[in-house]
Amino acid sequence: MVIENLNIPVVNHLKHLEYVSKINDSNSFNRIDIIDALKGYAIILVILGHIIVFLDPNNFKDNILFTLIYSFHMPLLFVLSGYLVYGKSINPIWAFIAKKFKGLFIPYLIWNIIGLLIVDFFWIKQDLTLKVFETFYIYSNLWFLPVLFFSFLLLILYIFLEKFSLKWIGQNFSVFFYLISYLIIMWLLVDQPPFQGFLPIRWFFPFVFVGYIIAKYKDYISNFENRLFLISLFLFPILLPFWDIRIIQFADVGFIRLLTSFVLALSGIILSYYVIKLLKNTKIYDFFTLCGEFSLEIYIISNILGLFSQITNINFWFGDGIISLLSGTLIFLFFSLTLSLIFSYNKSCSALLFGRWVLKHSPSNIKYHLFFLSIAIIYIYISSILLNISKTLVLLH
Repeated sequence: MVIENLNIPVVNHLKHLEYVSKINDSNSFNRIDIIDALKGYAIILVILGHIIVFLDPNNFKDNILFTLIYSFHMPLLFVLSGYLVYGKSINPIWAFIAKKFKGLFIPYLIWNIIGLLIVDFFWIKQDLTLKVFETFYIYSNLWFLPVLFFSFLLLILYIFLEKFSLKWIGQNFSVFFYLISYLIIMWLLVDQPPFQGFLPIRWFFPFVFVGYIIAKYKDYISNFENRLFLISLFLFPILLPFWDIRIIQFADVGFIRLLTSFVLALSGIILSYYVIKLLKNTKIYDFFTLCGEFSLEIYIISNILGLFSQITNINFWFGDGIISLLSGTLIFLFFSLTLSLIFSYNKSCSALLFGRWVLKHSPSNIKYHLFFLSIAIIYIYISSILLNISKTLVLLH
């Protein structure tokens, strides 16, 4: 009798382990570690930016660290998303759209409802049916998901025009055709549509397009890496004071400010790329890579935790100043990764909530990073206690 045909629990378990191993090997082969590291770096900046807002909701716009982070961190995520589309088959188109819908829009809808239920239970009593089906207002700040989904649709339009131009005209006029199409679509989005965050497509989609173009011409662009780094190092500190938070909604800030903010974001992205390259082969790089592989889960869960914290006045941080920033960021990361690991054991739950169908990282590796996260949190907590004690002693003397 062939062992593969034996219906024995141990044999079945070994088959399952072999299957999971093949899946993990395949995922490891197809993944680009520096892309994951950049995604992890960006998602940590997202959490840090949110903590800054939570700690000082009235004056966060004046915080230089907030301006620094928000000038490029979300554009970085959109650039990476566009980069990963190049080289992947989008045929049939409807299958590609369905995959992105399942991976982005279904989690968006589900977590939007969860956010509304949290708000309804703790804060505002309202007609949830009307809220869900009339406005789809997102209390949990998950605008990134629908914006990225519709940005992918716009990118598909460009790819279609590129193929059409080469096939029927013989020249690649896709950029010209696409620019006209993009401007028409953006002109139609004058008023706020029912989906929160829809308007920022006008600002963030160009970064998806830039990511796609970078992937397409990466061999050519790599010849200018050092020059791009020096130019970015020069431009970023000069343009940073001109960044305006209204940029992300494509508000009427003037063409010059839009252009400078776009160049500022690209400069920050290029500098971030070099920072991550310098960290390669370090534990920090490995941690960024892990966070990058679970970036969607971390983004969603941290936003839900932030929503819960805001409406219940339960703080997920301690201390003051830099200690509160560090503790809040690490605690949000700890809970986000822990819940990501728990949800990943249930395939259906992980698929519906995060669009994930397989566990991409070994549980032992995740637990290893969670252990050191907990050690870091304890260390910061003890440091904050000692700092408070020293301040008290100084006052007594």
